[in-house]
Amino acid sequence: MTGGRRWVAVALTVLLGLGLPVSKADAAAVGTVVATIPSGIDPTGGMAFDPASARLYIAGLAQTTNERIVTVIDTTTNTIGATYLSDIDPTGGMAFDPSTSRLYIAGRTPTTNELIVKVVDTGVGGSPIPNIPSGIDPTGGMVLNPGASRLYVAGLAQTTNERIVKVIDTSNGTVVATIPSGIDPTGGMAFNPSTSRLYVAGLAETTNERIVKVIDTPASTGSAAGTVTNGGTVTSDPGNVGATPEVPVQTSIIAPSGVGGTLSITPQATATANPTGFSLFGVEIVLTGPVATATSPYEVAFTVDSTALGGLAPGDVQVFRNGVALAGCTDPTAAVPDPCSVSRGLAAGGGGDALVVVRTSHFSTWSLGRLSYQLTGPLQPVDAAPTVNTAKAGSAIPVKFGLGGDKGLDVFAYGYPKSGTATCGSAATDEIEHTVAAGTSTLTYDVASGQYTYKWKTTTAMKGCRDLVLRFRDGSQLRTLFNLR
Repeated sequence: MTGGRRWVAVALTVLLGLGLPVSKADAAAVGTVVATIPSGIDPTGGMAFDPASARLYIAGLAQTTNERIVTVIDTTTNTIGATYLSDIDPTGGMAFDPSTSRLYIAGRTPTTNELIVKVVDTGVGGSPIPNIPSGIDPTGGMVLNPGASRLYVAGLAQTTNERIVKVIDTSNGTVVATIPSGIDPTGGMAFNPSTSRLYVAGLAETTNERIVKVIDTPASTGSAAGTVTNGGTVTSDPGNVGATPEVPVQTSIIAPSGVGGTLSITPQATATANPTGFSLFGVEIVLTGPVATATSPYEVAFTVDSTALGGLAPGDVQVFRNGVALAGCTDPTAAVPDPCSVSRGLAAGGGGDALVVVRTSHFSTWSLGRLSYQLTGPLQPVDAAPTVNTAKAGSAIPVKFGLGGDKGLDVFAYGYPKSGTATCGSAATDEIEHTVAAGTSTLTYDVASGQYTYKWKTTTAMKGCRDLVLRFRDGSQLRTLFNLR
């Protein structure tokens, strides 16, 4: 008996068990019922199938105890192999990921009524994995795109009742996007992996028209693999989607002429420890490929989404290979030193993304991150906002702070420090106890105290309430208020 016939038979049996009409003509048209499997379960959560193990998973309520369970049927013998307690009302159905042997069940917890996706590791006897809070009443069920580690759940938003599709990253169990759908998904969903399109069937939210919504989902997951024969390019972003909050790093590799073989780009959660004085972003990139040479190296470009920067200037993004920060390239075309950083700055497109380009003769694990200062301050004689510091316009005010040691004098972000008019209101005031002599604003570091002093030279034209903002190259900042008289 073929697998297709078996599943037609099981489907017909389940329909008959639910009391749904199936005519003899219908049955004859599609095949013959070859077995009836007593399941002992009210299948309110539907079914999912694991082709590798030929196991069928059915979610719902136990026939005699009304417990929330998942029944596992061995379809090679048509017998029940196991039963798991699920502790979930599976109103959103199930999905099975063959790449991880994980089963996803969408619905509500019976005791707290929390909207969740239950995750079960079927590879180790049905071990539970932490639930994923979904925030969606999954009336439209869910579908899985295992190639992109994405689970799509359709229904109504928990708080607003808006018609939406939630996007869950199954690699880390987090909701990464919410797509307004404008449809009551009474007909469920389907996913086309060849086009990365999601189809949602139901009623239009405003007109009640019967429709199918077609949703373009991001085709890129940040990973890629390709073969070059005599140089060439492999990119994780062939559609030029760019980096996104869901795919915060996109990578392109340009192989030099003379290099042939398979190149791969694999993003993963950062496992590299933070190097001293730095903080790494949450994603690192594992690159593999044939070894090149320092004189004719690979050129690798990393595009980092603006949401991952957290206020960091694109030019201050740091790049690391195996946890070691890269120095700048000293040769116009070669990897000197090997590897080295070619450029760091703003990516094209106007979205605030960062573009980091490196040269290397060999691959391994690459991380992106930022400088990490241990900012303290402002220190006396200046007080932090909302206290208003008072001083004479035209004086030089010593603004002191610490960064956790001597970080050199190139510590300010581009365009900082900056000052502008502000509103002081009725906040407490404090007179600057002493000012210093200075012709211009300067920054110095005192080794003995471990403190920086920014001598802010005001002018007589600055009278009134002003703020002074010191933003640093790691994205941190100090803001102080002054009333200059």
